[in-house]
Amino acid sequence: MTWERARSEEQIEERINEILNATERLYEEHRFEKITFVMIAKEAGFTRSNLYRYFKTKEDIFLKLLALDITIWRKDAEKTFTEEEKDIIDFSKRWVVLWLKHKRMLEIYTILYTLLEKNASLEALVDFKKSIFADMGFSIEVISKILPFMIADKAMEFMYASLSLVTGVYPLMDLTPKQKEAMQIVGMEMSPEMVVSMLESSTLSLLKGLSS
Repeated sequence: MTWERARSEEQIEERINEILNATERLYEEHRFEKITFVMIAKEAGFTRSNLYRYFKTKEDIFLKLLALDITIWRKDAEKTFTEEEKDIIDFSKRWVVLWLKHKRMLEIYTILYTLLEKNASLEALVDFKKSIFADMGFSIEVISKILPFMIADKAMEFMYASLSLVTGVYPLMDLTPKQKEAMQIVGMEMSPEMVVSMLESSTLSLLKGLSS
């Protein structure tokens, strides 16, 4: 592509979207650790130096991608849960389904604190925190409305505990062939169905604890 520096806000946004789209394509084929800043630049049709105008590190790009995915999840939650939930068993199952629909978000979130935040620029990290703080705030409002026994503080506790639960367990559904083989050898196989069942029962236990 013939490079022309973006000057207007619209042009800058267009460049950022090109970078994010390129990163999405790469992530469909490669695990995070295999993707490099150079690969993203090449996929987007940028030079490394031009990519650096918009993002300082690979981790900055993935933080932006994760923030967008969290916003998509939050909007999905708002569409999915519109009325008061009277059956917390049914709600627990639907809540887990909602989480698991957003596979990429969960995958990236599992490396948020160990890789992304540690290697991101301060500017990108602050922007990310602002974005998810707003989205989590909206999500907590939704929970308070559909679960009347959840006052704001308890809704917040449920939101963050649920997020920690699902991101902690989700890697069991995304094992490499070597990990699966090792678990099979030692007799610790865990099917995706078992993981889902565990998430549902844990979510239900969490709700019961907060409603007592």
